[in-house]
Amino acid sequence: TTTTTTTTTTATTTTSVFFVRWSTNETIVLLIWLSIDECIITCRHFGTLAKIIALFPEQPAVATGVMKMFRDIAQQQVVHMDDTQFAQFIRTSAALVQAFGQYHQGRLQKLNSTPSSLQDAAEEDTFADILSLLQMLNAICLVLPYDEPKLLPRAQSAAQLALAGMSMLLPFLIRNVLQFPPICVEFFSLLRDVVEHHPSSFARINADARKPLMKTIEFAIGHDVIEVVRAGLSALRCIGMFHANALIHQREVQQQKQRNLPVQRQAYDTPFEQDVQYFMRLLLSMLVMQKIDPNCLSAMADALFPLIVSSPAAFKTLVNEVVANCQQDANKQQRLVTGFNALMSSNGLSSSFTRANRSVFQRNVRNFVVLVRSFVQLK
Repeated sequence: TTTTTTTTTTATTTTSVFFVRWSTNETIVLLIWLSIDECIITCRHFGTLAKIIALFPEQPAVATGVMKMFRDIAQQQVVHMDDTQFAQFIRTSAALVQAFGQYHQGRLQKLNSTPSSLQDAAEEDTFADILSLLQMLNAICLVLPYDEPKLLPRAQSAAQLALAGMSMLLPFLIRNVLQFPPICVEFFSLLRDVVEHHPSSFARINADARKPLMKTIEFAIGHDVIEVVRAGLSALRCIGMFHANALIHQREVQQQKQRNLPVQRQAYDTPFEQDVQYFMRLLLSMLVMQKIDPNCLSAMADALFPLIVSSPAAFKTLVNEVVANCQQDANKQQRLVTGFNALMSSNGLSSSFTRANRSVFQRNVRNFVVLVRSFVQLK
């Protein structure tokens, strides 16, 4: 198999041509990525290009070429598309995600019967394709301004595509793919951006799809790469804030109805109650019992704060459990009680999510860690 890439540039046109040739059947597949203007004309053919992956399942160079082409289009051309062209590209990218999943599912099945001497090369091809797909999804999401109402439909469709892509990738990620740093960083950066800008889209996906994505956040928090840890904690912070704001809105709507007042805005549901309590327990356990990179402490505080604010009763129960575990040492119990009380009351801390209040809680968390480190044996 030989692959050749040529690029031609003029004042208004850039054309990349991927030639993939097989000596076995003298088949030549020509994939042409046209200029921005020509792309507008030919975007209706992108769906056909996405199907090429399925037509040549034995030729990984084809899948790699198609993935790179769509990634480059996303990185360089999406921002110039109008609404119709963008919608077409999103639909085609969704078809590409589906074709990618089917293609690599077949490759994984064959990989189990592949001689070990060839498995490394096959896995490298898979890693490269996964990386290209994640880069494409990241590019689609990052070029869209999320704060402009007229572009909100674009942003929502991009978020839905990204969530579908990440859900499709999960079966492939269990093969130690997330140990590959570039893929890990791209995946959790994408998850963070989607959850940060469109938490409602994340909340609306079905529980079967959402649960494994929440598990990846737990994986990120325990990762060795600081950038991955911060991305996971940032996603968790946004989930906690979405959950807390949903509960606040529900209470406001209920009060308005009880007083026969007009409802200013409808309440919305949150599916994160159990997740909030689980991750609150996890983060508090890490603060009390584990060594934490100081560079991640502020991000951990930012993630923990909305979890506590949204579920104060669960936090109180959890604190009582931690203190009860030290029942044979009254002095340690008292110091833990003092530490937990200071965590949520020192330095004028309130329950608002303002920048100043976040800084206060970060300072409280650092003081709490210094306190518990003085008498709790670390794992």
